[in-house]
Amino acid sequence: MATPPTSTLPVAASHRLLDTPLGKSRITSERCVCTHVGTNIGGHQSNKQYKVKKYAVLLFSILSACATRDSAEIKQLAGPYPANYRNISLQYLKKTLVDPYSVRDAEIAIPVARYSWVMTDPGPGWVVCWRANSKNRMGGYTGIEESRIFIRNGVAMYSDSGFAPYYNSTATYSAWPELEKLN
Repeated sequence: MATPPTSTLPVAASHRLLDTPLGKSRITSERCVCTHVGTNIGGHQSNKQYKVKKYAVLLFSILSACATRDSAEIKQLAGPYPANYRNISLQYLKKTLVDPYSVRDAEIAIPVARYSWVMTDPGPGWVVCWRANSKNRMGGYTGIEESRIFIRNGVAMYSDSGFAPYYNSTATYSAWPELEKLN
């Protein structure tokens, strides 16, 4: 019976497939590179195990963000409510958008207290969700995309796009003509 390959099994062959009881492995001149799906050989996770863990962590992160509604504790920890959130967000986007003068159909929602989505800065703050149609680096309009800006102590810290609905699923957007007037 053939011995299952490990991550450092020395072989003399050069770049060929080896049939083992666990499936096929690619052989290089120095070692056997395990490519088995659903196995754990030599302490290495298979692709399937890694993907399951990755999606479980992602799902937990999304659900925990949705579960942390505007509790009094988070609001207290988040610092003062940014009453001038429109201006803070506008100044931040002037600096960070690819083409801030091309923005159309801009809308903004009121801030909600949430924990940061950035792993290196996990504290609470205020998340401002906004959406608009603007040009990308190629000069074409992208269609309306939702984004979010994280504000702490009156300063816009960072932003990203794509996950705004998870942070403020009950957002009511209102027109944001100040952003459109940049052009």
